[in-house]
Amino acid sequence: MGTKTHPILHGRLSVYERSWETKNRGTQTSFVCSIWQPKIKKKARITLKSRTLNDAKIEAVEIYNKHSQQIDEGVDVAVRRKRLPYFIAEFMEFQQGRAVRGQITEHRARCIGSYLKSFERFWEAKGCLPLDDLQPFYERDFIQWRNSNTREKLRWKGDNVNRPLANRTINGEIVTHKMFVRWCVQRGYATKLLECEELLLEKANQPFPEKNYKKLTTIAQKDIQNSRSKRHQWSAQNYYHTILLMNRIGCRVVEIKNLQWSHITQIKDGTQLYLWGKKGRDRIKERWIIIPPRVAEYLERLREYKRVAGEEWGWNEEDYPYIFSRWQKATRQVYFDTEIRTRWMKE
Repeated sequence: MGTKTHPILHGRLSVYERSWETKNRGTQTSFVCSIWQPKIKKKARITLKSRTLNDAKIEAVEIYNKHSQQIDEGVDVAVRRKRLPYFIAEFMEFQQGRAVRGQITEHRARCIGSYLKSFERFWEAKGCLPLDDLQPFYERDFIQWRNSNTREKLRWKGDNVNRPLANRTINGEIVTHKMFVRWCVQRGYATKLLECEELLLEKANQPFPEKNYKKLTTIAQKDIQNSRSKRHQWSAQNYYHTILLMNRIGCRVVEIKNLQWSHITQIKDGTQLYLWGKKGRDRIKERWIIIPPRVAEYLERLREYKRVAGEEWGWNEEDYPYIFSRWQKATRQVYFDTEIRTRWMKE
């Protein structure tokens, strides 16, 4: 039927009264608050819950006072009042853009989206509060709430359904949630960062004792020098350089076995190494790292050794692409020499 404007603060705050005729020939009325934001030169229109003009004016003033600081700082009030799914969708669009530019992998972007699902479920469990109001509940209750979740909706089956989530999984979610909230603060969607502490991790296995590492490499070097055959020396060189590589860059065994000479590239910042692990149903676990000059030297030293030692049977990088390939074999190394490994460790 029409719209009426009711100014409250001249040039800053108004209430629009909208009326229309319903199918039953009655009249329906709603109220919208309009806030002028001078710093960004934009109006924020917010639908009010009130059903009378007087209540609408009171509600509009309360909203204006609540957001006055953000208005002065140039934060868009209309966006600030949106709900969490809107912010997550915008954040994921930002992450997808990073993946397209090569700043992160597509798999990393998918992991971020997966980790944010628990944050949204927690937000729903706490009554869909604004981000700033959610913060104290998150810091106090999230870990306990997350530990109470089951694996029913995940891919786990059988007895695994009742197994608690690993601390590493929960920590991954907490780190992602902190990153998301920090991004929201940077864009003015929130003002408070999350301060939730991560859980302690228990190592499933113990690392090789550092005090024995030097002795191990000494034993390896002596065994290489005193090798009884070229084939044995080749295997010993493979395992020795595997130890050096894993000690310096902490890569996984499967990544070592998959390494190819073409995975070593020279870039502006130094030497880059491409590592990939297990193949999933629709993705490969992969990463690119800049390796220290010393590690690049290890690989070049192994390359030169294989070029000389394999000359009699025509070794070359194209026909024998795997860095740790076996003696006169072009295939991927599946098992390292058990006899060499056992003897070195015992000694």
